[in-house]
Amino acid sequence: AIAEQILAELDKRQGTALNEPQGQAQSGEETNNDADPPLPKMNDAVRRAGASLEWVRREQPKLVPDASSKERYTREQYDFIREYGGGDAYPLDEHGRSTVPVWETWSRYIREYLRLTEGRVNFPRRGRTGRSIVRADELDDFFGED
Repeated sequence: AIAEQILAELDKRQGTALNEPQGQAQSGEETNNDADPPLPKMNDAVRRAGASLEWVRREQPKLVPDASSKERYTREQYDFIREYGGGDAYPLDEHGRSTVPVWETWSRYIREYLRLTEGRVNFPRRGRTGRSIVRADELDDFFGED
């Protein structure tokens, strides 16, 4: 469902970008399209893999990992997509063979898709916002030791 919404919004935005006058696009003026937050840019391979993941989540909800699990996708989902096709994203070819890439490639595309659509997975502890401001070689001086 999320993938379909993203794909539909991308298609709408690409259509409006093509119809936008050249002077307005280059002048940096804001358009009415700026009201929505920008969608992440993703290549076609990542988009197709994400659409296949959303398809298998709809078709086989029992294959979706538990909410308590760290996993966000499984090998069983991939196997289901390979066996039955990935919806419109990876249809079976004319001989009934799968068009889904190998597991390593598909899972790399899925990781990129999830990173773009869900954001960061890992967060700093205790609300920290960046790297340490003290380098390791400065620690002795910081505690007053020489």
